[in-house]
Amino acid sequence: MRGPGTVATTAFHVANLCSQTLFDTRENRARWRGFLTACGRSIAVVDLRSNRHSMSEKMGSGWLDTPQRYGRISRGFHWCMAAFFGWQFAGAVLFVSIGDKAITRLVGGSHSTMGFVLFVLVLLRGVWGLMNLKRRPAHAGRLGRAAVTGHFLLYALMVVVPSLALLRQYGSGKGFSPFGVELMATRGYKIEWMMVPGDLLHYWLGFLLLGSILGHVTMAFVNRRAKRDDVLERMI
Repeated sequence: MRGPGTVATTAFHVANLCSQTLFDTRENRARWRGFLTACGRSIAVVDLRSNRHSMSEKMGSGWLDTPQRYGRISRGFHWCMAAFFGWQFAGAVLFVSIGDKAITRLVGGSHSTMGFVLFVLVLLRGVWGLMNLKRRPAHAGRLGRAAVTGHFLLYALMVVVPSLALLRQYGSGKGFSPFGVELMATRGYKIEWMMVPGDLLHYWLGFLLLGSILGHVTMAFVNRRAKRDDVLERMI
């Protein structure tokens, strides 16, 4: 029976023989050096990708959208536009219900300027939404497809309604200078065909937009109460 010293000596000789076999020639040493270098590079690449993924997750939890929640920029767009639309429709409802009164002129006096601001915001929000489309919470199932359809209708109306108003404004020959910046110069003539679509559709499509927004808000609360999809929580 071999003692511990004999076993240790045998292990030393085996290790020495393996090292001589693996590293006895310049070619073998070069191969092992290349192998170790490749392993180091692979580890570095994996670590870099992991760091990038971690940074992306940190950014997504703050400014960018994630599958769990909308980011700060998307939420900022949403609530700013909600407040501006509330002001716009308050003026429109006052004008329809009580006519041309002092309160109506106070609230509705900024209708054209506020409409232009909303037009710019919806374009910026649309671009930002496309940039974050793959990161956003998914809309699965029948209710998800209905939500996508509803959002498409909302965006379409939010673009079309102010576009008709701007087209009519230009066709009227009247100047338009939101916040003192001249976008349309005053002319001495009208372009009738530019005014017709706005005269026919701006009013009615505006109230269709109001109905769509109210439906959107209602469904958000219904889904929250039914605990099917707490979309409201993701936007707060």
